[in-house]
Amino acid sequence: MNNNKRMKLSSPINYILLLSITLVAFVTYRDMLGYFFTGIDTLALIETSRIHSLKDVVKILTESMMSDTGFTEFLKYYRPLTMLSYGLDYSLWKLNPFGYQTTDLVLHLLVAIFVFLLVWSLTNGNQVKAWLSSIIFTTHPILVANVPAISRRADILATL
Repeated sequence: MNNNKRMKLSSPINYILLLSITLVAFVTYRDMLGYFFTGIDTLALIETSRIHSLKDVVKILTESMMSDTGFTEFLKYYRPLTMLSYGLDYSLWKLNPFGYQTTDLVLHLLVAIFVFLLVWSLTNGNQVKAWLSSIIFTTHPILVANVPAISRRADILATL
């Protein structure tokens, strides 16, 4: 495609498309903002991710996930970004599930926007393909298992 005819990312129509993706994501997942903690390991993840000092940050960066629990007898996961995100959420929201759900929704929205940008880039600025790809990603039913489940935030962060 000729560079003169190529659509600029900063065009007003792209801003409208990104706004519509944001609205669709919010409408799709707004009910989750009222959910309590889902998943039996969520509270253990939050408990072992609290940040009270620099020592806690070092621990998150150097030890396995949930290292203070008996879960590490069975398996060891190293997810420092996920643990840091729980620690930041706890600093902001304490044990209010609304905050954790809001974080998951914002992270999902960021991934949806990146899907738009990726497809837009790969298709030389085709807005229809980029928008449709992002909408399908945003509303795909398989994500219902991840987006509202705080304990599965690692999946959203890995995608991001």
